[in-house]
Amino acid sequence: QVKGVELSFGGPDAIVSTDAENFDRILMNLLSNAYKFTPGGGKVTVTTTISKTDKLATVCVADTGIGISAEGLETLFKKFSQVDNYLQRKSGGTGLGLSICKGLVEKMGGKIWADSVPGKGSKFYFTVVMNDAV
Repeated sequence: QVKGVELSFGGPDAIVSTDAENFDRILMNLLSNAYKFTPGGGKVTVTTTISKTDKLATVCVADTGIGISAEGLETLFKKFSQVDNYLQRKSGGTGLGLSICKGLVEKMGGKIWADSVPGKGSKFYFTVVMNDAV
């Protein structure tokens, strides 16, 4: 189903030391969620920032979707946790995706978190260790 969500990328390039397969799984899960919860005409943006001091790259997947309540943010990364809203019930899911992402990010030495405003969208962030060559 094509619904017309704009996807864009920005930020500096970074060389990271990580498991490529798990990095892909994390990014694809976050992009899939962003697309699922963004109505037609909305936007999904992937941006990077780097901290040479901490040797960390931060990836942010932001959307202009339905957003998440403060209560929902508290349980977002727990197993079998789903935010109760109409689109979540309609689209299904097991409530494991973000929990798995959290485990993979932590296994790679990073952290994951989210900010959201109901009705305005969500931003999911995760950090990855940068290669010493950067």
